[in-house]
Amino acid sequence: MKISMNQATCLEKSSLAKDMELCEKYGFDMIEPRTMDGIPNYLKRHKLEPLAFNTLCFFNNRSPEDYAKVLDELRQMCEWGKVIGCKTVITVPTVELKKVTMQEIHNSAIKCLKEMGAIAAEYGMRISVEFLGHPAASINTFAQAYGIIQDVDMDNVGI
Repeated sequence: MKISMNQATCLEKSSLAKDMELCEKYGFDMIEPRTMDGIPNYLKRHKLEPLAFNTLCFFNNRSPEDYAKVLDELRQMCEWGKVIGCKTVITVPTVELKKVTMQEIHNSAIKCLKEMGAIAAEYGMRISVEFLGHPAASINTFAQAYGIIQDVDMDNVGI
């Protein structure tokens, strides 16, 4: 068993440098880095193994322009993943959508995840969908997330 720390636990109360220092001091094996600034160079100097990039935010039901930015960020994470040996990108669904049906959410998530999964596969990476158990999240239950993953049907896309 390996012990990992999700950097989002501390949010603005800490930094990647401080979290890495404390994880190493207290025997953690892995970390889910949240702060993207300088990750490749910083993690090369530490023993902690990166579990997953945390997170690629608000991927579904976006405008074409905003979704293009999501894909650019995914490509950057995949490039960083090659450098530091991180194989997974955690994604979270869009929150606070207005006038969108559950079917529209489902269809958008499938379309986005298939495209993102194809990009990630080029780098030997995985996409993980983190459902948010909050009413404002567009994907907020395990059942909903699992149904989407089943319909995506790609080996490198999961929960």
